[in-house]
Amino acid sequence: MNHNKLRRTVITSLFVVVGFALLFYVHYQSKDFIGGPEIEIISPQNGELFNKPLVFIEGKATNIAHLELNGRQIFVNENNIFNEKLLLLDGYNIITIKAVDRFDREVQKELELVLIEDPSIISTLDEKPDKSLNEAVLEEIIEENDQEENIE
Repeated sequence: MNHNKLRRTVITSLFVVVGFALLFYVHYQSKDFIGGPEIEIISPQNGELFNKPLVFIEGKATNIAHLELNGRQIFVNENNIFNEKLLLLDGYNIITIKAVDRFDREVQKELELVLIEDPSIISTLDEKPDKSLNEAVLEEIIEENDQEENIE
């Protein structure tokens, strides 16, 4: 009698442990399914200012089936890291990174980067501490365009 009770307790405990292990495994495997695609941009930082046109875009993309940088397909390595070179145009640039998972769920991130190859503009920006970097750069570019139009 005592032996049967012990046996039933061991079997019940075994089923409970296997049940919890199975639930944990299902939860662990389904987090990617439930979560959707994710993009993390490591560098450069949003709003960063550059004085050379070549930029390296680095980030991590998980749970993806397709990844694009400005509409061009890019790829990740075995650690889900992407690293791409990009040429900026002079002035204000918007870089778009889009990821799609196998269920067509998508996420998109945008980077706003500024290329100023003329060092005189950067010194002018230092004189406008009350404005954000983007506001000061845009104001400076507008002023330059206005001056060029007045010359013509």
